[in-house]
Amino acid sequence: MRALLALSAGLLLAAGVASAAAPNGKSHANTLLGTVTVVDTAAKTLVVKDARGKETRLVWTSATHVTGGDLKQGEKVTVRWLSREGQKIATVVKVHTEEAEANASGTPRASLSPTPKTP
Repeated sequence: MRALLALSAGLLLAAGVASAAAPNGKSHANTLLGTVTVVDTAAKTLVVKDARGKETRLVWTSATHVTGGDLKQGEKVTVRWLSREGQKIATVVKVHTEEAEANASGTPRASLSPTPKTP
């Protein structure tokens, strides 16, 4: 009888810990790659259109980390976001400007020609 009670208590405790760790079941980060179509600095929102044409509205906070350039309409971005209280909150926004992409490779684009073969 004691073993049954201990097992039941253990299962209840495990269920309580699991539900406390992820109250809404959506604690995982998501990634979105696309082009910025709208930036509203007053409302701290942006809309990103992915390759399939789907637009996603996200909000940012003071904790959102933006790298690679200025967040503006027409820029290609990769956004990491979390779903909280019915909103998609951007945690990291990486701007993919042509200049930033060229600098990231470490080699200017003009010199990317193939190396001649020696006999």
